[in-house]
Amino acid sequence: DLRDRILFTVGILIVFRLGATIPIHQSDKEPESPYDIKSYDENGGIKYIEVKTTEGSRSTDFFMSSGERKFASENIDNYYIYRVWQYDKSTDEGECFIINGSSMERILDFIPTNYQLRLKRK
Repeated sequence: DLRDRILFTVGILIVFRLGATIPIHQSDKEPESPYDIKSYDENGGIKYIEVKTTEGSRSTDFFMSSGERKFASENIDNYYIYRVWQYDKSTDEGECFIINGSSMERILDFIPTNYQLRLKRK
């Protein structure tokens, strides 16, 4: 959906302004990628960044795919969610906080919203 794509793009721009170093935008190269940006910290360590942007408040729900969650769990020390909230189109500004992979299970509720369905076997 176009609105989600726009929110995603502005979220990425806000993250770059906040100083994600040596960004390599991943989503356009691999749309099914479990992260949006591959970046590096000041010591050369890899950072996998997933950007989640909403126009709502800090507590507005946001979504994560099962692939993103699996990747985050497998790369817990290098995975970060950059949570951009209160995005304002008129000023192109938003608030942001960072959730590292190791604290995700402690501070986020994971609510299943999708199901795989199949016909029952007789």
